[in-house]
Amino acid sequence: MNKTFDIEICGLGNNITGYPGAFTPVVNNIIREVIYGKVLHLFSGVSKIGEERIDIERPEATKRQDILDFIKTDTRQWDFIILDPPYEIKRKSKLEEYGRTSSVAADVILRRELVEYFKKHTTNILWLDMCAPLPAGFKRKKLWFLFPGGYHTIRILSWLIKDNSQPELFTVSSTCKDVRGLGC
Repeated sequence: MNKTFDIEICGLGNNITGYPGAFTPVVNNIIREVIYGKVLHLFSGVSKIGEERIDIERPEATKRQDILDFIKTDTRQWDFIILDPPYEIKRKSKLEEYGRTSSVAADVILRRELVEYFKKHTTNILWLDMCAPLPAGFKRKKLWFLFPGGYHTIRILSWLIKDNSQPELFTVSSTCKDVRGLGC
């Protein structure tokens, strides 16, 4: 496993949009400098970054749809997938608006589906969260530690790239032979 990656530490900046979950100008600039090609943005909120922007409630999204429903049906390839999931929802009613009963970090089924989707549909992920997720089959390229100041929680922007050096644990063969070389 490659444990070598870049780290950058910077201030988070101030959200000037009026929408509590929006990217600050600092985060917006980092993302725009990194991304290229076809970009999918999951949990897009008010952001206009991405050819396809998926969010369950925001009119700025190109599709207003549940993320799990979207990834189960989407078959396209993406150069980048950006995720900015809701991670600090303090009111249960807000989670219910999203159609969820827990945050993405606590939703094992959604996390598993996301990992399978990533493996098939992208080579680059940018994930903004309160932790630095590392889905199976990917490795870290760079982490940005974003300090908001005061007594607020740090945010981490992770750039993950597909790890083609990891061998598959199991391979399925169309032919079966026993130790003598005879068919099974």
